[in-house]
Amino acid sequence: MRIKIFLSTLVLIIQSYQFTTAQEPVLMDGFPIIIHESTFLTAFKQGITIMDVTGDGNSELIFSISNKVFIYDYLGNPFPGWPYISEENEYFTNTPAVGDIDGDGAVEIVASSVALETYSDKVLALNLDGSIVENFPIMTLGGAGHLTLYDLDHDDDLEIIYGGIQLSPDTTWTINVFRGDGSLFPGWPVAGIYPGDFAIGDIDNDSQPEIVVSGWTNDAEHLWAFEADASLMAGFPVSMGYDFAGAGPPVLFDADGNGFLEIGLLFRDWVSYDGGLLAVFDYQGNILNGWPLTVDSCPVAGVSPVFCRLRSELLFSFGGMEPDNAYLTDYYGEIIPYWPVDMGDSNDIAVNYDQPTIGDIDNDGSVDFLFNLNMAVLDSNGIWRGRVNAYNYYGEELEYFPLMVPGGTFPGGISLGDIDNDGIVEMVFQTDYPTSGRPIQRIFVYKLTGVPYIEERFPWPMSCHDPQHTNNLNFRMPTSVNDGKTPNLPSAITLTNYPNPFNSSTVIEYAVEEKGEVQLEIYNLLGQRVSILVDDEVLTGKHSVRWNADRFSSGIYFSVLKTGDVKHTRRMVLLK
Repeated sequence: MRIKIFLSTLVLIIQSYQFTTAQEPVLMDGFPIIIHESTFLTAFKQGITIMDVTGDGNSELIFSISNKVFIYDYLGNPFPGWPYISEENEYFTNTPAVGDIDGDGAVEIVASSVALETYSDKVLALNLDGSIVENFPIMTLGGAGHLTLYDLDHDDDLEIIYGGIQLSPDTTWTINVFRGDGSLFPGWPVAGIYPGDFAIGDIDNDSQPEIVVSGWTNDAEHLWAFEADASLMAGFPVSMGYDFAGAGPPVLFDADGNGFLEIGLLFRDWVSYDGGLLAVFDYQGNILNGWPLTVDSCPVAGVSPVFCRLRSELLFSFGGMEPDNAYLTDYYGEIIPYWPVDMGDSNDIAVNYDQPTIGDIDNDGSVDFLFNLNMAVLDSNGIWRGRVNAYNYYGEELEYFPLMVPGGTFPGGISLGDIDNDGIVEMVFQTDYPTSGRPIQRIFVYKLTGVPYIEERFPWPMSCHDPQHTNNLNFRMPTSVNDGKTPNLPSAITLTNYPNPFNSSTVIEYAVEEKGEVQLEIYNLLGQRVSILVDDEVLTGKHSVRWNADRFSSGIYFSVLKTGDVKHTRRMVLLK
């Protein structure tokens, strides 16, 4: 095993010489965006949603603060018709989920709010022009809970999965599923479960999605799994006992590639807040061998799974408080050497309030792990500063980190993506700055210069994994819409690049009709392979990757796309 790990590491080191060197993060023009509100209340335990909602190739930033829902473009400009402003006594409690709920080909923005005086809440769906979707809002009584979008009935529009707590006339805990027209999905709601967070996916490999819920009943915290018709799956619910409450959402992943999804969930000792557990279950509710893992830190947010090429196995990343450690564990319930990592708060009271974000932000071919803490400290100039921490597989803090910024990074997480469509990664997060008057919220976007955005290298790019909040590592969706009207799906296998001819670098775009293994390679005029850009399973849709040719001489090169029995070749001219 040690020889295997050594050889895998050596291969990655050799491959890394093909890449550019990561440089210091640079704050993008137009940022930070400064927003003054009367409260610190923002989307708890969720970060900023990044998604191309218009189909122009550039991504928008979608988030909520206080009683407003915001959309900004990649230049830091507010989207026309936004923010949406609710009643003054209402506060949005989740980062909006984004997807097409009514089948019109354009995405909608879905969020929930709670009125603090009456404790009533509503589920709200908004069109891209800021208008309210017909038959919304859906009014309920209770506290706004977690919200997820998923196509439960395979009709190409997304249902809304939502948890609420009704207090009047009787106390009722419910899990609800709504259609895009505001009506209840057949079989729902399910009552009697105090809902926490959701994960959605086909866990039993029957081509039908299931809803996995961490939820509380009168006796203990449980993990539940329901079919789309609200029937309880065999083997569920399962529990780790009365002393342990779920910390963050369950997460789904296929650890062994057999088509059945495993379930990971953190539990905190809610009685003493002295440590916690990470447990992994199969689709029948059985806890897997080697689990649970007991940890000293008390988990508050969720766990993030990732497949690690260095070890050829699945790993789990999460943070805790008292002490404020960051953890990385293998699939067999063992903590990786050099972890846990002390995230640097001397008081040991800082908390990671969101799932870690995972992606290759130092461009070495291996994923890194990003954490945000809710603790801000005064610097020598009297400025409160929060921080973003980033570590590699070996628990080493990356160069230029921790990234110190004005205000605490509580409570939202970190999002990664290529928001300006230039092939380079951006890092997006929010901070709150305490003042004697109205607090200051800032939205930061840093460009990670020298780090190309290759989708496969960012397996957990934002809170809850994706804009629909599925918490499913295996879930993929088209990254944009086409003119806001029709899904951006390919009708044929294509290969192109721009610019061509090019100097230094070019963006290669390709599209595949079916999910499968794809190789994208570069050859010179002599037929010698000089670079491998993609060698992985790729989902249906359009993809892009930047080829940096700084170290190559001028001449003719060929990009070669191979998928199944099909091979496409594109002639490219490098002129220096």
